[in-house]
Amino acid sequence: MNKIVILTLLLIIGFICCKNSGKDIDKLEIAKKYYRALDNSDNTEIALLLTDSLVTKETQYNYEQTFSLEEYMEWLKWDSVFDPTY
Repeated sequence: MNKIVILTLLLIIGFICCKNSGKDIDKLEIAKKYYRALDNSDNTEIALLLTDSLVTKETQYNYEQTFSLEEYMEWLKWDSVFDPTY
């Protein structure tokens, strides 16, 4: 009897933990916010959108660079000097 109760509790806990929270990530909206912040050189907004690192790729030239958040923020400071548009 105890085994059935324990197994039932474990199953219930498993279902609750695996339940989709309904909070879907809108990747397109994040990309739009990122490019809007990048175009405005808004470092604060970009720091909120990024987590811990960023990988940039140029497949045409077989080039890839990984930035930590700190490195990318420093790169943005230098990039904003040229007043780029994206």
